[in-house]
Amino acid sequence: MFNIDWNVIYNFLIDKLPWFLSMVIAIAVYELLKKGTKAAIGKIVEHKAKAGVYIAAASSVALAAYFIAKWMGYL
Repeated sequence: MFNIDWNVIYNFLIDKLPWFLSMVIAIAVYELLKKGTKAAIGKIVEHKAKAGVYIAAASSVALAAYFIAKWMGYL
């Protein structure tokens, strides 16, 4: 009765992948800060430059993988 065109859904999700990866990182940081105790927040404040580098590296690797896959025609 209903025929779903999965290519439309697939293309929509692929176009939204960089936004989705950024949101996953933002949610992880939010949850860490929300659930964080004094010790966790103290460690983040103490090592905020290192934490920022890790977050930037993780998001850069994910976005680089996305763009490489898109450039090579996998996506």
